[in-house]
Amino acid sequence: MARRGRLGKPITAYTCLRAPIPRQWWPGRFGDTWWLDPKKSPGGGWIDHAIYHIDTLRWLFGSEVARISGLVDNVMDKSLAPGMEDFGVANVVFERGQIAVIEVTWTAKVGGSYNAFQVVGTEGQAVYDQTTSGKLAAVGNFALPGWFQIDAGPQNYSLLDHMIECLENDRPTIASVVDARANLEACLAFYEACLAFYEAARSGRAVSLK
Repeated sequence: MARRGRLGKPITAYTCLRAPIPRQWWPGRFGDTWWLDPKKSPGGGWIDHAIYHIDTLRWLFGSEVARISGLVDNVMDKSLAPGMEDFGVANVVFERGQIAVIEVTWTAKVGGSYNAFQVVGTEGQAVYDQTTSGKLAAVGNFALPGWFQIDAGPQNYSLLDHMIECLENDRPTIASVVDARANLEACLAFYEACLAFYEAARSGRAVSLK
């Protein structure tokens, strides 16, 4: 849809994923998992899934992250280990000028996760509500006037299917280890900015990132 120009040039996006704190290590079995151990996990609720949102936005915008800022905090569970935030929201500016807001949290109850993706273009908008409706709503350069909703289609095409298809047809995968590194660098830059913010708040002085 975006690639065919139906929305014009993508200029902004908003992504949201609210998941539970990872304390279910097996169906029906509860307790702290390795995700909550700062020695085994690089961060908490934001980096848990935001790395995938960064990946999608880099692909959608065809642009790398230029600046990233925002806030991480513990709003659901103050007892989590330092560095294990349960809430995070980032403001991301890309090299070609696109802007995105990425909210990723551990603020949902078990069974109450929420996932949504919105993109705004110069000619329209698209909103994918994966959780409550499973529908994709759009407005833009279409034959229909105004907003309309469609089924987002089957979600059973897996990463493994894609890799097998690429191997069989001698084609490169849609993303590579280079993309994974770029996604991680953007997420860690966000953490660096947030840590500087916390240090400034504690010390009462400005903290430089350079």
